[in-house]
Amino acid sequence: MERHVLTLKYDGLDAAYYGGIGTSGSKQVVAGAQMLLGAHAHYYLSGFIPERINDNAPGFVIRDLGRKRGSLIAEFLVVLMTPAVWDAARYSYSAFVVDSYTAARDGRLFDDPPFDRLQASLATYDGGNEPVFDLAGAREVQQRRLYHRVRQSRAQISAPIRMTASVVEVSLDGFHLDTITRRVPSEEDINEGLRLFREQSGIADRPS
Repeated sequence: MERHVLTLKYDGLDAAYYGGIGTSGSKQVVAGAQMLLGAHAHYYLSGFIPERINDNAPGFVIRDLGRKRGSLIAEFLVVLMTPAVWDAARYSYSAFVVDSYTAARDGRLFDDPPFDRLQASLATYDGGNEPVFDLAGAREVQQRRLYHRVRQSRAQISAPIRMTASVVEVSLDGFHLDTITRRVPSEEDINEGLRLFREQSGIADRPS
């Protein structure tokens, strides 16, 4: 079994003064951590990311390790119990998360490492019984889904910023992943902004 710990360190504002980030912010942080670890665990173990990501799934579990005071430090554990689609000695879960997270943060899709998978897991990637013959296309679907899950998790993890904390440091197994100093807009925020822009510009009323 592999064990990996995601650490989120919130500082400034309420996080520094009270050692807390509010109940609403806490719920979003837990959801974001679960999505970040779970999406990567699904992809790492099977190559497939389901619509719903839970803390218990075939092959792994995610656990909230609680909080530490001073600054608010939230820790989340993922335990992988089945083999990965890649040789873990050559490409660890931690290395995978770093590569995927960095790609999504920079607006890019994750690109699989340049060596073969141990399992042809995408043959039934949609959960059905029919084989998928366009493996490259099926893989891109999952890579896009992973990209959106990482973006969603960053939006949730950054929810307390400028409300009850001024910064969050994100790390996995002690390796620094990110420093977030402002709230990351969610896809819903972006879509709503585009809708309002179109309304104000009269774009929605123009004939196509």
